Amino acid sequence: MAHVQAQGFAAAGVSVGIAFFPDERLGPEDLMRLADERLYAMKAQHRRARTGQG
Repeated sequence: MAHVQAQGFAAAGVSVGIAFFPDERLGPEDLMRLADERLYAMKAQHRRARTGQG
């Protein structure tokens, strides 16, 4: 974190999208698509929570 702050950023975060094979999808493209959808859904949820809209 100190390295990130030294670069001029106050904080840093990590976002991850997760999908499970073979339970949820049949192939790698489907897994990546589902993980990506979940990643952006979670980011939107956190953004709404930070702004008091969710």
